[in-house]
Amino acid sequence: LPKRDKLAAAGLTIYDIAMTLRSSLEGVTASAYREQGEEYDIILSLQEAAVNTPEKIKNIPVIGPMGAYRISQLADIVFTSGTSKIVHRDKIKSVQFTGDIAKGFVLGNVVNELRSLQNNTDLPAGFKFDWGGTSEMMEENNREMGKAFMIAILLTYMLLAAILESLAKPLLILMTMPLALIGVFISLYLSGLNLGMVVMMAIIMLLGIVVNAAILIMDYTQQLRNAGKPTRDALLEASTTKLKPILMSAIAIIFGMMPMAIGVGASGVEMRQPLGIVSIGGIIVSTLMTLFVIPAFYLITAKGQIKKIEKV
Repeated sequence: LPKRDKLAAAGLTIYDIAMTLRSSLEGVTASAYREQGEEYDIILSLQEAAVNTPEKIKNIPVIGPMGAYRISQLADIVFTSGTSKIVHRDKIKSVQFTGDIAKGFVLGNVVNELRSLQNNTDLPAGFKFDWGGTSEMMEENNREMGKAFMIAILLTYMLLAAILESLAKPLLILMTMPLALIGVFISLYLSGLNLGMVVMMAIIMLLGIVVNAAILIMDYTQQLRNAGKPTRDALLEASTTKLKPILMSAIAIIFGMMPMAIGVGASGVEMRQPLGIVSIGGIIVSTLMTLFVIPAFYLITAKGQIKKIEKV
């Protein structure tokens, strides 16, 4: 604890004492030594034996304009607790708490619990909570993945609308995505995986895969309707005719993803395995349900169109 009156009388400041202690205990860089392209700092400090007890620290000399003084003459040396460093974040002094995820717990659940605690805590004016580390990266990744998912849906819809020359039919085809999500959540539940960044990447990838079956059925159904067949008969024939190529395509993709799902290879298993498991689950469920759900919705919408035409 500094004695401010004696410091003023000696022509010294608290900064002078602090710099003296720092140079005596930790040392100061006086110069640098260069040899063969390498540079080494030359640090000057007192020997450890000279400052290894409180009594010896009290006798460290402080040089001022009025002469030399011992630190004990200018300050009281006491044992107390204090911060080892001052942390700044966004130019604001902060207190940093760090932690890791215990085995068997999920980062998202831990963050949610901490957020509920944060919401129930009233901070004084001038204080605030701020997140960093893995939790901050997770939130940023979730936002970016959400943007990528929406862009993927928009681009897929625009492409289908251009190919089918219709604004309504692509919506039926995009209904395969919720069907794929059913398979995704089932595979996550059975495998015990968490909804992380890799799983979200797999969902975006599935958006371009699971629509194939619906495209085959609807395109061939439309061809049969244009040839004069009733909608129900056209759907039955299209589903039967396109069943083989749909199953062949799905089975080929599933077997292609199988090495990733079972974790073949030592490196990167934690990244590849969720991608394979989620993809296989989404493809299996969406393929099977597409054979029934998409034709049913197509028949319902087609009947509505026929009734409108009859009324006109």
